[in-house]
Amino acid sequence: MSWAYARYQEPNANRLASGLFFRIQENEHPVQPPLTRSPDLALRDLSHDHFVIPEYRQTKQDRELYLPLLEVLVEVEAVGTIAWTTLTQTFTNRASSPVTEATYCFPLYDKSTVTSFSCCIGSEKVLKGVVKPKALAKAEFEAAVARQHVAALLEEHTPEVFETSIGNIPAQTSVKIEVCYITELKADLSGDGILLTIPTSVAPRYGTPPSSLATSTARKSLAVPPENGLQIRIQVSSPVAINRIESRTHPVTIEMGSHGHTTTKNIRDLAKARTSLEYDPTKARATLSDRTACLGKDFVLLIESRGGTLLASRAILESHPKLSNYSALMVSINLKDMYTPNVVSLKSPSEIIFLADRSGSMVDKIEALKTAMGFFLKSLPNNCSFNICSFGSNHALMWSESRPYNQASLDEAMSYINNFRADMGGTELLSGLRSVVEKADPVLSTQIITLTDGEVWNAAGIFEFIRDSKAARGKDSIRFFALGIGDAVSHHLIEGIGRNGGGLAEVVSVDSAGDWKSRVIRMLEAALTPSTWKVEINLGGFPKNEQEGLCIQAPNRIPDFHAFSRSSVYFLLSEEAKFESVNIIATATSGETITAELPVQILENTRNCVHLLAAKGVLNDFESGQSWFHGSVRSTETKSEAEIEDRMRVEAERIGIEWSLSSRWTSFVVVDNNASLEKASRWYQAERSELADLTRPRYGS
Repeated sequence: MSWAYARYQEPNANRLASGLFFRIQENEHPVQPPLTRSPDLALRDLSHDHFVIPEYRQTKQDRELYLPLLEVLVEVEAVGTIAWTTLTQTFTNRASSPVTEATYCFPLYDKSTVTSFSCCIGSEKVLKGVVKPKALAKAEFEAAVARQHVAALLEEHTPEVFETSIGNIPAQTSVKIEVCYITELKADLSGDGILLTIPTSVAPRYGTPPSSLATSTARKSLAVPPENGLQIRIQVSSPVAINRIESRTHPVTIEMGSHGHTTTKNIRDLAKARTSLEYDPTKARATLSDRTACLGKDFVLLIESRGGTLLASRAILESHPKLSNYSALMVSINLKDMYTPNVVSLKSPSEIIFLADRSGSMVDKIEALKTAMGFFLKSLPNNCSFNICSFGSNHALMWSESRPYNQASLDEAMSYINNFRADMGGTELLSGLRSVVEKADPVLSTQIITLTDGEVWNAAGIFEFIRDSKAARGKDSIRFFALGIGDAVSHHLIEGIGRNGGGLAEVVSVDSAGDWKSRVIRMLEAALTPSTWKVEINLGGFPKNEQEGLCIQAPNRIPDFHAFSRSSVYFLLSEEAKFESVNIIATATSGETITAELPVQILENTRNCVHLLAAKGVLNDFESGQSWFHGSVRSTETKSEAEIEDRMRVEAERIGIEWSLSSRWTSFVVVDNNASLEKASRWYQAERSELADLTRPRYGS
C-alpha cells in the first residue's frame, strides 16, 4: 500500500486502526434529514485514510471527535485446534449531545467466522444482532438512525477487515460491543504445535501515541485508565496432554493444568456439587500479565502437545442441531502422519527466486528482511540457480536471469541485500509476482519465496494470478511460498499465497522471542521438498451429488498439499452418514501414492462448530469463484456471468442467514424499534440474565 511516510514518521501510525469516530449535531433537537451513504467500498478504493484517527476539525455546524476506547477484553476458549473468541470493546460518549452515528474498523485473524454480534448501551440496554442480506441490513440501519432509534451494524469488507457502525448513542453513555467468532488454529511450521493469533488492531490505541499525532487535540480523549486497559484470557483444552504454552510476542502468565472458573451467578449454584479441579494435563490457562501492554503487534500464543498428536489427522462428524439425518464432517489431514517427507538436496537442478518487499511500509522491518534473506541465501543447495527481485511501486531483478549458486554468486547476492533500503514506494506485489513468473526458467522447477509485510488490499487478484500461473506451467513446475515479516502482517494474504501456490506460509515478528531462524530455515526445507500432493477424500461410498445438494465439499477444489501441510476439508451432508471411516488418497507429482483410513469420531456438543466452519468454507468458495455452485451452473445451463453471480448471491445469503454468519453478502444488524432518543422512558429493561450473559468474565483473572 502506498502511504505518505513524510506525514507519519512513526510506522505504527500506519497500522490498520480500529478508531471509532462520529459526528455530533449541535442543534438542541437535531433534525434528521434522509441519510445517504456511499456505496460499498471497492477494495481498490479503501485506503489508509479510512483507518487512521480522523483529524480534529470544528465548525459552527458540527465537529468530528474520537470516541475513547476504555477497555478491550479478549476471551478465548481453545478446544483442540478450534478457538472460540469473544472480543469486547468498551467505548464512551462523553459529549453532552447524542452521537448520531459512530463507525470503526477492526481486523480479525484470517478465516475467522463471526457468529454473533451484540451491544450494550449504558447499563441496561442490550441489543443482539440478526443476520440479513447486506443491502437490507444497511437499509434497516439507516432507516433506524433516521428515526432516532438506537441501531448497530456489523459488515465484512474483506475476510479479515470488519466495520461496525452504531447509531444514536445517548450522551454521557458507554457502549459495549461484543463480537464472537470461531477460528481453526494454524499449525506451527517450526514444530508440533498450533498458533493462536490475535491481530494487532484489536486494541490499536494502547501504548505511546505516534509522534505525528501527539499534539492533536483529539488525542486528549484517548487516555486509558491504567486500571482498565487490555485484558486477554485464554482457556486451553487439548485432546492430549499439553507439553508447553508460550507467547512469542507478549508477557503472559501460564497456569498448566488449570480448568479456569466462571463467576457464580445464583446462590443456588453454591449448593451444586463441585467439579473436581485436580491437575489436568490436558488443560491450561494463559493470561496477559501486563494489562497496560501495547498491542502494536499481533499477540501470538504457541500451544504444543506431547508427541505432536494435537495435529494428527482426524475425521469429526457433527449432527445438525435441528434436522435429523443432516450433519457436517471435518476431515483434517496432516501428510506427515502418512509418510516421512524426504527433505534432501534436489536431485535435479531447480530455480529459487526471492521476491523482497522494499516498499515504504517496510521501513521498520528492513533489517529483519536482510536477516531473513541472509539465512536463505547461506542455506541454498549447490545444484540450484537463484535470483532476487526487489519490489515496491516498481520492481527490479538483481540479475537479468537466475545464476548458478556458488561462492561468487553468493558473495554478490549478500552485497546486494546489505544495501537494501525501504525506498521503493508503494507495495505493488502483483506486479512483482508477474515479473518473476515471466523471468522464471521454463525448463526448471521454480520455487518463488515472497518476503513482505503484506500491506496490500488486492489479495483476491494475487491469489487468482497464482492459481492461473500454476495451471499454465504445471502444478509442480512452479510453487509459491510466503514469509510475512512484521508485527501486524496481513495473515489473509500470507496464508493465501502458500495455500493457493502449493507451498507454505509463515509469519515472523521483528523482535519475536521464538526461534526466528529455525522457522525461516524450515520454510527453505519445505521449498526443497520436491513433490506436491493431490488429495482425494472418499466418504465410504457416500454419494457426492452436489447438484442435488446431498454432499457439499469446502473447499470444493482441494488445494495442492505440501509435504508439511496440515489443512481441513469440510462436508455438509443432507443424508444420513452411515460410514464409519473416511479414506484419504494422496498422489504426489512424482507418481507416489499413499492412502490412509481415518475412523469417524462423533462430536457431541451444542455449539455447532463443524457446521459453522463448513458453512463459512462454502461462502469462501463463493467469494473465490471456485464453489460447487459455479461448476454446477456453468456445466448445466448457459447463463451470463451476471445471472450466475445473482443466483450465487441468493444462495450465499441463504447460507449466511441460516447459520448466522457475516460474509461478503450478509451483515449483522440490530435495531431497537421500541426505543427513541426522545422517549428514553420507553427503553426496555434488560433481563438480569441478558446482562450477566453479555458482561460475565468467561474465565477468572
